[in-house]
Amino acid sequence: MWGDSLRLWSELFAGMVVYRAGEPTTGENVGWLNVNDIESRFKGEKLTFHGKKYDPNDAQQKNALLEAIVKQAGALCYVKLLERRRQLHPPSLDYRVTPLGRRINGWGYGNRPGVRKRAVFFLIEAFFRLKRYWKLVAIGAAGWALLNAAKFFGAAWSWISNDVFVAASAAVVAVVIWLGNIALRLLSK
Repeated sequence: MWGDSLRLWSELFAGMVVYRAGEPTTGENVGWLNVNDIESRFKGEKLTFHGKKYDPNDAQQKNALLEAIVKQAGALCYVKLLERRRQLHPPSLDYRVTPLGRRINGWGYGNRPGVRKRAVFFLIEAFFRLKRYWKLVAIGAAGWALLNAAKFFGAAWSWISNDVFVAASAAVVAVVIWLGNIALRLLSK
């Protein structure tokens, strides 16, 4: 189902809170995940990646994992479920789960994520898949608007042309009644 992969990545990020020895457990710098922290979870828990057990010695699999982490984290940052911090000294790319991400991840985990959580990630996945076609959608919407305008003006013209005799008759009757009123006023004086 659309969104399941992104949901699992979100759960991976939300399930990890990094507390390093000697650092305070509260503050602005707490909870940031480095790409290496996430990779170490794949190493330590023997998680699978692309259907195979993760092997840190396999350079191709390691690069594919790092690219997947950056790509999925970027998608989650785009929808404000993660936030990104780029440090220049020491150079690193860190991620932290936002309060919105925590709230959504609190709706369920693993095999029982809950209907709301699945729906949210389905919509996120649909957004990313359909975002590529925004130009096509814009052109289609403009074409649909032109078609509707043409249909409306065609229907209006048809209505006016069919009812020209009725409109002319009503105008003639109105003029006759108006002239009759003027004639009655002049005669009554």
